[in-house]
Amino acid sequence: MQRKPWGEVLDRTSFSKPSSLQEAASRIRKNAGYFKINYLIIILLTVAATFVTHPSSLLVLGFLAASWVYVFAIRQGPLVISGKELRCARSQLFSPAASATAVDSASITSSRWH
Repeated sequence: MQRKPWGEVLDRTSFSKPSSLQEAASRIRKNAGYFKINYLIIILLTVAATFVTHPSSLLVLGFLAASWVYVFAIRQGPLVISGKELRCARSQLFSPAASATAVDSASITSSRWH
């Protein structure tokens, strides 16, 4: 695996509206696999910036990192949340949303403590 050129990641001309939900899910899967290293770099830079600007959010972000490791590296079967089974594509959609919520919560918590 290697990092793809940033110009390719940010190329707005390659975007088009998918014709169906299945095509959208397929594109997301392909995109996530193809740009995996680029997305990892973005996540790591975001986490580093958060640590610098809100040191008290380290606990929340540590929990978030542990969750990602569990979901994508340790877990053997399908992801089950509240009794519902999430397959690979859905967990890939769920993880960024959960991450954004955790980061937002961390920044709110950090600003309350200052």
